[in-house]
Amino acid sequence: MLRFFRHVANGHGLEALAWILVGLLIRWVLVSLIESRESKPTQDTRLGAQTPEPHAPEPPLPSPSRGISALINPWLVGGLIVAGPLLFLVAQGLNGQEEKSGRIHVVASGSNPAGEVELRVDGMPVPAALQSGPHLTFPVPEGKHDLRIVDAALGDEHELQVELRPEEPLLVLAHPDQCAVKVDMATLTYGQPARSMPTRMEGVTVRALPVAGRMTHMKVAPLSGDVALRFNELPEALPPGGTATVLLSLPCQFVGDDRTAWRELRTRFPGLEESARRVGYTEEDPTPGEVSAMNDAQLLELFERQGAAQARETPP
Repeated sequence: MLRFFRHVANGHGLEALAWILVGLLIRWVLVSLIESRESKPTQDTRLGAQTPEPHAPEPPLPSPSRGISALINPWLVGGLIVAGPLLFLVAQGLNGQEEKSGRIHVVASGSNPAGEVELRVDGMPVPAALQSGPHLTFPVPEGKHDLRIVDAALGDEHELQVELRPEEPLLVLAHPDQCAVKVDMATLTYGQPARSMPTRMEGVTVRALPVAGRMTHMKVAPLSGDVALRFNELPEALPPGGTATVLLSLPCQFVGDDRTAWRELRTRFPGLEESARRVGYTEEDPTPGEVSAMNDAQLLELFERQGAAQARETPP
């Protein structure tokens, strides 16, 4: 019962009503069949069977409370027969449209994103369903679409074609000089060991700067389920075996390489700088790209050096 009320609270009231009507219809049909069988006179047509007495007492009238079919108005039954399946089909259609709806996130550049950014999908304006800081969320049906984004703060507009899937929202950067950096928050927020980046050497993990990717030339990027657009959108706990990243926008001049991007992010976001100091990130730590380019000797030297530094910092 609790799950039923939660289903209704989640916006599926029409579907729940349809199921109730269908259930009442099924119950009415079953009760009618049972009562028709009980009220049908039994006749024994075998030879030699005794005939009823001519003056046999009449059977008693059925109790007014016997069966619900006697209390149901025929018009109500007809309405159930028509409305139940119809409402069920309508609810299923609405739910199918809801499930097939995707999302487009637009990162605006001005101080009034909702009033300055306009999104047109296939020529039709689409209002933003949600705003969180500079991020606007637009519901858009799945499939291929022609997008037109107008940014009044810049006096600029551009068009692009996208293919949207319900399980894969898209991020669109409205500013032509705007880029983004994906930051791995597993260590910074959830306490995962800093030396958790695996290498090609078995048992050798190192600490690398948490830059998980950069969005430079592309202005449209798919967002997987573990990517947040703001720090307060991160999950409360890191899922077992999962990851959590945040995608932060930066001017493209600071996103040329991982180290420059990381330095700029720490300057712009004081909370990120504080977390980096707390977990032990230093300017000497390599980037993920630098770790991938190291040979075995360099990897082993980095592993031993970071281990020694960690031992010195850990109180006895």
